[in-house]
Amino acid sequence: MRQNRGLNTLIVVFLALAVVGFCMGLTVETRQEPWIPLRTAVDANDSVLDGTTATLTYAFADKPTTAVEIPSTWNSIDVYFYGTDAANEIASYKLYGYKDNGPALLLTSGVATLGTAVTGGTTTYYGDTITETDVHATSAVTDSAGNRICVLHLTGLKGISWLYCELDLPTAPVMASISCEMTGY
Repeated sequence: MRQNRGLNTLIVVFLALAVVGFCMGLTVETRQEPWIPLRTAVDANDSVLDGTTATLTYAFADKPTTAVEIPSTWNSIDVYFYGTDAANEIASYKLYGYKDNGPALLLTSGVATLGTAVTGGTTTYYGDTITETDVHATSAVTDSAGNRICVLHLTGLKGISWLYCELDLPTAPVMASISCEMTGY
């Protein structure tokens, strides 16, 4: 009888551990983060962070007023671009990340090109191509050059608390304005 009680106790403990382990392994992430504006209707070149000019250094204190604070739970972000005027126009971007009280870290830079897919209006087009030129974070671009909505994915951003997207509109073919939105997970 004692042997059975010890065996029964061992079985109960084993089953309890198995159930706890099983339940812990089934954690399902169902959070649905909305798209939020990162920059809106930028119609002229930004002042470029250059590291030396007053208010344009990489210091946290010089962080541009258009930088956006992101939730601490975000380790990855998705970004898409859209602009006004006509398809096949381009804008250059630099995406910087700031840790609390830390300097601006260049995460990625590149060129966004508008495609033919409209956002609802007849002269506002989604970016259909993103060409990265300088990458310092783990990234991927999906659905590029398909006249749909191209998305830039950045991962491994743990600790980044602010994002700033610097935009440059070239002389030709110039779009009237560019915007970008982001979501995180």
